[in-house]
Amino acid sequence: IDDQVWNEVYITPFMLKIQAPAHERISQIAWRIKTGRQALLTVLAIMRYEKEKGQYPASLDELVEAGYLKKLPMDPHSDGPLIYRRTNGGFLLYSFGMDLTDDGGKLGLGSQGTPRMWADNGDWVFWPVPKPQVKQ
Repeated sequence: IDDQVWNEVYITPFMLKIQAPAHERISQIAWRIKTGRQALLTVLAIMRYEKEKGQYPASLDELVEAGYLKKLPMDPHSDGPLIYRRTNGGFLLYSFGMDLTDDGGKLGLGSQGTPRMWADNGDWVFWPVPKPQVKQ
């Protein structure tokens, strides 16, 4: 087999196979960073709104209308913005996460069965910040 045929038939598909997982992982990390940045800006806008108005906004749309955000923070795992809800004495902000399902703001679980940000299951909860698990 000459070198050109060898490269076209064997080397190129082989290289694509071994590189594909790395490219997928890089893409996942890029989306995490982008989503985390949007969430951080949104949390800061919500807190600023609450400090200035004395209450949390009813919706993320209010933050845009009042000029606290330029645009709605989009959830890369749904067809809409990050999920925001007012709660007793605070608020909840999250993304559907990798499972593409709204789990009601329930943080996913890691391999040890403990709550974990960026897990493949559950939601990516940005606020409130989960308390760290203490190892016993």
